Amino acid sequence: EGVRKVPGAEFDRRAKVWKIPMDEHALSVLMEVFPDADIEQKVMDWAKERLDRRQQLVNAKTAADADLFYERAADLRPYQRAAVRFLALAEGGLLADEMGLGKTVEMLAALREMEIMDGDGTKELSTYLIVCPNSMRDVWEREIREWWPYDYPIYHVSGEVKGAPPYGFWICNWERTHRRQFLGQHLWSAIVCDESHRMKGRDTKQSKAVRSFEGRRRFLLSGTPIKNEVTDLWPQLQFLEPSRWTSYWKFFDRYVAWKEGFFGKEITGARNEEELRQRLATTVIGRTIDDVDLQLPDLIKRRITVELGK
Repeated sequence: EGVRKVPGAEFDRRAKVWKIPMDEHALSVLMEVFPDADIEQKVMDWAKERLDRRQQLVNAKTAADADLFYERAADLRPYQRAAVRFLALAEGGLLADEMGLGKTVEMLAALREMEIMDGDGTKELSTYLIVCPNSMRDVWEREIREWWPYDYPIYHVSGEVKGAPPYGFWICNWERTHRRQFLGQHLWSAIVCDESHRMKGRDTKQSKAVRSFEGRRRFLLSGTPIKNEVTDLWPQLQFLEPSRWTSYWKFFDRYVAWKEGFFGKEITGARNEEELRQRLATTVIGRTIDDVDLQLPDLIKRRITVELGK
């Protein structure tokens, strides 16, 4: 009964042992349940390093401001600098700020921050894949032109590319993700999925394709990561940390409330919410306009001229 309290714990019937994931939160719960447990020193060292990192990320997320290497950090608002710091330290995660707070700018600043932290501040070698709705492709290009500190090539994915894609930003709409094989054959410096709730259907072609892409770092952007039910989260978490969120049904059993209906299991809500919130503390950052209202400027009006086609 004690081990069952540990998130992700499962019993291996063949080996007749309990197994828990390599997860600092899971280990901390285990240590609370069994305070006298004999834990190997190398495991304790690993846990201490991970827990220190966890605290560092939590502090970064809740900071009122942050010091950055990013060249245009002074142009960001304090809450944006805090998000950039968190994403850069986490090297992956879900940015769930409410619409209007500048997620696109925060993400670009975080990518640049990581370049500098890696010591690649002057190199032009990174290949970034941006997956977004078709309506956002021009928005991403405009923001890259404005916020990236130097001229970086921007490519719109239309057909196949032979060999390794050259460095730069590659922008692809969701509908093309399962139609372009080269996207899944290249190791990207980072993959950014905008409006990531579009992968909520775990069996759709788009969701499967994007989750199969290889990236050294992975990021998601969505003001509404849960559109309908808590199960919407699993494909997004599986994309971010495939070794941590291995099974949909384990996630379902642990965090989904349901009842037996005429057509099978009917989802009625979520359960173990505080535990899930703790597990996501180092993965998700999201603020509402009310959280940062004192930092927002007055309404900015912009006139945009649109050419009408046929």
